[in-house]
Order: sequence, then C-alpha cells, then structure tokens
Amino acid sequence: VVSRNRGCCLVPVFALGRAQELLLILDEFWQANHHLQEVPVYYANGLSARAVRVYETYVNMMNARIRARQLEEPFNFKHIKLLPSGHQAQAELLKGSRPCVLLATPGTLEGGLSGKVMGAWCEGRKNGVVLTGFLPEGTPARELTRSGRGKAFSAGGERKEINCSVAEVSFAAHVDFTQNFDFMGKVRPRNIVLVHGERTTMGLLQSELVRRTRAEWPQDQRPSIFSPPNVTLEVNPHTHLEVMRGAVTLPFATAKRAKAVGKLATQLATSEGRQRACGDAVLVRRDFGHTLVATDELPQYAPVSVVHLGQRLVVPYALKPRALGETLSRVFQDLEVTHKSNADAAAAAAATEGDAGGGGGGGHGGDGGGSKADEAGGAGPEASEWAPLCRFKVCGLVSVVVDPEAFPGAAVLEWDATPASDLVADAVVAAVMYAQASPHALQANQANRASSSARPGTAAAAGAAVPAQGRGGGPLGAPADAMTDEEEEEEEDEVLP
Repeated sequence: VVSRNRGCCLVPVFALGRAQELLLILDEFWQANHHLQEVPVYYANGLSARAVRVYETYVNMMNARIRARQLEEPFNFKHIKLLPSGHQAQAELLKGSRPCVLLATPGTLEGGLSGKVMGAWCEGRKNGVVLTGFLPEGTPARELTRSGRGKAFSAGGERKEINCSVAEVSFAAHVDFTQNFDFMGKVRPRNIVLVHGERTTMGLLQSELVRRTRAEWPQDQRPSIFSPPNVTLEVNPHTHLEVMRGAVTLPFATAKRAKAVGKLATQLATSEGRQRACGDAVLVRRDFGHTLVATDELPQYAPVSVVHLGQRLVVPYALKPRALGETLSRVFQDLEVTHKSNADAAAAAAATEGDAGGGGGGGHGGDGGGSKADEAGGAGPEASEWAPLCRFKVCGLVSVVVDPEAFPGAAVLEWDATPASDLVADAVVAAVMYAQASPHALQANQANRASSSARPGTAAAAGAAVPAQGRGGGPLGAPADAMTDEEEEEEEDEVLP
C-alpha cells in the first residue's frame, strides 16, 4: 500500500496488548527496510502511549527476545511517532495527501478515530486497511471483510463506496482449535462448557469436539459438552418464581474422602492412634484427591515442605525485671521465670529466709538475717530474686529476655511463628510497653531503688524508716548508691517514653 501505491494504510487496533506488539513489529520492519523510512508511522491513542511506558518499565517480564534487546530500549521507537493532537493535525491526516501508516482505535471501526479515518480513506484506490484483531458479528470491521471492493461502507451516517484494499491478518491472543483440543486431551475433563463466542461458531466447535472425543477418547473418559445461550431470567406464570433459562447444571460429589499414608495410616489402624493422629496430620489436596499425611512425612508424599519461622522482636524497656515480671504475672497465668544461673535462685531462697528471721527478732535478728543473705551471695531478696538477667517464658510459647549487658534498654522477645504464638506475642508486647510507662510501674521502681539503697543500714534492715535528712548525710548516713531527689526526677524523665 505505502511502498508501491504510495497510499495511506489504516490499521485498526485495540488500545492494549496487540497495539504494542504491532508497534514493535512495524518499528523493526521499518528499521530493516530503508526505503520505507521516509513513510511515517503514527499511533493515535493516548492510552496506548501510557501503556508503552508500562511496557518500558517491565521489560524484564517480556519474552526472551525482548529481554535480549533490553539495552537497545525496544519500546523507544525510532520510526513510530505519536499523532499530534488537535483538529489541524487530524484534518491534514484525513486528506490522505501523503503516504503514511496509522494505528488507531477502536479495532472494530465503530466510531472513534479509526471509523472516521476509514470513512475518509475508503474511496481511494491507493489506500488500504489491515484488520488484525477479533471482529465480532455486527461490527463495521466484520462487514468489511465480507463486502470487499465496490460495496458500501457506513461512516458517520454516510454510505461510501469501498475502493481501498482490505486485508485481514490474525493477531488474536486466543488459542486455536488444535491447541484447545490438545489441552483438553491432557486434562481429560468430565464436562466442557463453551461460553464465549458467536452462536454459529460455538455450535460448529461443539460438533467437532463431540466428533473428535468419540473417535479418539476412551468411552469412559468422554466428556459432556455444552454450548448454552446467555442465561435469562423468566418468571414462571404458575409459581411466580424466577427461573434461569439456559443455565447448565453440573453434578458434583459433596462427600470427600481422604486417604491416609505413611505412619499415619498405621496409627489410624488402632483406636488410640485414631485420636492422636488428627492433631499431627496435614490434609493435602492434589489433582482433586485428598491425602492425610503426618507433618514430618509431608515432603515424601507432597511437593511441599514444612518450614519453621522464628521471630525476634526488640522492645524498648529500661526498668528492672521486677516491674515486667509483676505485669506479666497479672496478665498471664502460665509464666515461668528463669534467672541467670542456679546460684541466683539459691541466693534468692537464702535471702528470703534471712529476711523472714530478721523481721521477727528485732534489730539484732535483723543483722543476723542480713549476714545470711550476704553469705548466700545476694544483698537481699529483691537483688537476688530479680537478677539483672531474667528470662520469662509466657504460656510456653514466647520467651522474653531482659539482659542489660547484651541488650541495654530493651527486652527481647523470641517465638516460633504460629497463630497462637503471634497472639501471645502481641499481648506480651503490650505488657512490656505498659510496664515501661505505667505510673504504677514507675512508682514501684522508685520504691525498689529507695529500698535497695536503705537495706545496708542497720536501722533499715531492722525495719525502721529512714528519715528524710538521712539521705543528705543525717545520723544514719547516706548509702553509697543513694540518689538525691533531683537525680531521681532526672532518671524518671529518662524512663518515660
């Protein structure tokens, strides 16, 4: 059309998919044929232009041929231009005064730019139109393939004579009959329902499928083939209920059976094993069959494997383990506390006995109790019972570690990723944050510091209150680790989030 007749060629296309493929083909063809490069190629749809940018972004997802040209930027067309917008550009194009190729939408020639250009070019004998896509019945493009030259074409309400050449090249994205039938032969379905296409074509397809399956498939594998019309709702005049006309009803078995394999089959043979096996089994569905497999044998009987995911979360926490332990004990009934070593636990027990004896025997007994605690390796029940490093096990699922040396200012949570463990972990995180920021926890932490600072004194060990002036160097003297009120307020400010 453009090289010999020096005419104009219209290629009606749809905006996405096929249009970009045709642009690639034409650009490569123009690149290989230098005598065509003086003929411009336009595409005239903004949606197609935006789609090209998407294709440029995801070149790595194209086929191997396009990926091999990735460095050449295949979608940066060298011989194809976007048709300028505006009435003047379109008017110049409709004249058809110079050879060109135009890709325009829609592909069916129903209105739009392609229909307008077809009406302007169809009377010129030098011009041509190439139809590339699926052409539904009743569309101007379908009628054009049947009419040919010398027939009338309706464009914008006008009837014009078709003098241009008409060609049809299939770029359909659908498979053909051979590919469809090969796929059916591999799947061997029990039912085939044809739902998309013209009634005449679908009827021919149904007849051919029936003939081929009867000739090539075993009798017990021959499918039921349906080609229903579009479903319509009608009202039954007797019952006044809506009835679907044209619907296809397919029977499906509701009961499902699962076959146990491996050691699970051996366990299910006994009544005891039948009760225990359910919790350790995985139901695998494959090719419409169901199999019960023990979890540890899953890779042997199914193309899957069991993966355990461990999670670790570091939560800010700057207080002592006691505040966290008290908070967790109020939330969770199942709480296990593990100290740094067995020596810490022994020291905690000895210190607890020492304090009990000191409280009942007056000042002298208090001194003796303090000595037992010191000999056991602790400075009192709080210092030994709540060691600097504590590990909590919550509900046997989530481990919480408070270790100022390894993780200063933080509590570390570890658990295996399961729905139950994740739920407990969320609650533990909330408890840690509460223990960190609640006024009760801050007050208890302040009391702990005051108690631990007063314990080395004789009067404090005997249960006497420490006078306010004692902190500032009064009769009892201030302990080595005592803090002034200003220092305590500064520390509280650092603790608050």
